[in-house]
Amino acid sequence: MKQTIQFIAAVILGTIPLAGDVGEAQVRRIGGAVGAGGTLNLPYAVNDNAGNQWFIYQGGWLQQQGNNQVYGQGAQIQINGQQPSGRNNQARLDEKTGEIIFENMTAQQGLQVTRRILPMREEGAIRYIDVIKNPQGNDVPVTVTIQSNINHGVQNADMVPDTRRKGQNLAWVAQTHNNRTAVEVFAGRGAKLAPTINWQQGHNTVNAALQTTVPANGEIALMHLHATAASQQAGVDWVNGLKESALLKTISPELRKIIVNFVTGQGYIGDRELLRG
Repeated sequence: MKQTIQFIAAVILGTIPLAGDVGEAQVRRIGGAVGAGGTLNLPYAVNDNAGNQWFIYQGGWLQQQGNNQVYGQGAQIQINGQQPSGRNNQARLDEKTGEIIFENMTAQQGLQVTRRILPMREEGAIRYIDVIKNPQGNDVPVTVTIQSNINHGVQNADMVPDTRRKGQNLAWVAQTHNNRTAVEVFAGRGAKLAPTINWQQGHNTVNAALQTTVPANGEIALMHLHATAASQQAGVDWVNGLKESALLKTISPELRKIIVNFVTGQGYIGDRELLRG
């Protein structure tokens, strides 16, 4: 009943802009008022053009609601086996980029975590950039795990291989018993840091583990995407057709250069990709 009232109110109030989104489309506000300084009360929800209702909860994990709710609990993050801790039930809306930002989260070994979440309305997807900062004077090895639980049960699933690096997978696409498909992208084509994607037949949970090191007094970022598709083949095609240059050009150069699981930096000039050889 409460969500129905929120939905009706959102229709009356209209939309808010998400600058930097693919197509710079408007995303309808369903739940969670925007307060002073862009403060958001959680859960916060947006619609996209694919008919998805995405709800963002404390800590930055996502859920879908509605008739085709593929995700039960998606984009959960663990660092060295534990979830980062947050202090309150709020996030911040970056009015310039349109990102939903979770700051001041703490992880093991003194690491600091910021989650930057961008609803991509035109693509029917949610983009995450997880920034891990190490304020200490020594390097810290980390295993970052991204996990999603899928509703309705997984009927069949495929790994999407990296066409530029033999033996690496970059995404997982799963057909559910509700005739909708979950799409999880954990790395870009040709990236040196490859995820280990774990899924067991008959289970509705998938996770990807990425092992790297956060340098002393430095920071790294991991980017991942979560989407839905009408069929399993459509999901695979979406991953293979993903224009990473267009995705990356919406990210500031300062943030882009610390992303370690996509080819960035000198790999692109503007939106043009530099091909080796």
